[in-house]
Amino acid sequence: MNKTKPPIEVPRWNFRLLKKTALVLFPVCALAFGGCTTKFGYQANQSRFVYPNSNVVKLGPTSASITKVGFLFPPEIKIQDVKKVNEQALAKVPTANVLLDYAADSTFTSYPVIPIYVVTYSEEGTAARQTIGMQKLR
Repeated sequence: MNKTKPPIEVPRWNFRLLKKTALVLFPVCALAFGGCTTKFGYQANQSRFVYPNSNVVKLGPTSASITKVGFLFPPEIKIQDVKKVNEQALAKVPTANVLLDYAADSTFTSYPVIPIYVVTYSEEGTAARQTIGMQKLR
């Protein structure tokens, strides 16, 4: 007896099902990997008190930032972090001890489906050196 094998059927793509799956899967992925970002900040004249009889020399632009990531709960930027960023910005320019005309910005990003939160604090401004002068004030 000669038994012949039946021809192998090639599965056909069900494009309607594929299209429906893509229409559902794409928005879900976009929500999962898309985040919401909020940015806020302020501008200030100087990072610390500049004495009226001091000599201030601008040294150049500088910037620094810190980023913290939290899962389930948003991380906090504490005052120690703000001081650290200020010191890092001043450390980038030798002999600098004050920031002039600087902008301090905070960026908060949240991913709603995956509870991940990212907080970034940054400072950008002009580094300067302040030396207290011996001039007589009027």
